[in-house]
Amino acid sequence: MNRTKLTDTNKFSKVARYAFAPIYPFLANQIKAKFGIENGTCIDVGSGPGNLAIEMAKITNLKVFSLDLQPQMSDIALENIKQAGLSNRITTITADVCCIPFPDDSVDLVISRGSIFFWEDRPAGCAEIYRILKPGGVAYCGGGMGTPEIRAQVMQSIEKDDRFAQERDFWVYNIGKNRNRLEPEELCARLMQMGIPATAEKENDGIWIQFIK
Repeated sequence: MNRTKLTDTNKFSKVARYAFAPIYPFLANQIKAKFGIENGTCIDVGSGPGNLAIEMAKITNLKVFSLDLQPQMSDIALENIKQAGLSNRITTITADVCCIPFPDDSVDLVISRGSIFFWEDRPAGCAEIYRILKPGGVAYCGGGMGTPEIRAQVMQSIEKDDRFAQERDFWVYNIGKNRNRLEPEELCARLMQMGIPATAEKENDGIWIQFIK
């Protein structure tokens, strides 16, 4: 079984487009319903191919920024945004979560699905997000498949769709494993020490770190 690290951005884009497709509309609607933020500025941190950013733009009036550390992933996101007809609503940015190119108190909503597990310094990343949030602004960072039913649908797609034949073992082995790297209560305690009022929540099939400035 191939359990090696997968670094090809095109492979991540493919699994996001075809297998993970049901996840992003569900999460976008969950975030909209949970926080009611439909106007202003939103940053999707670790946006990857831009799927969640696209879904947020579809159902709100937010000006959305798709931020990712990898230039190749930002290029893929840009193409996906163009195909969705949302180039006037979503801007791609290549940057690190620990150095977000926005001024203090300037962003209404920061979201992130799946990337927090890979941040080298999670407290520093959260502190940077807190810095750019407006008073009353919300951060919602974590991961999950949305619901157990969506998770089952995703896994069925990966196991049966020939588009994933070459990297099927990788995805079957790794999906859901990254959440074990995150100790949400420990992170929230550290953030509280830093003056960031963070809470950890289990939402449906996911684990999320949430804070409001």
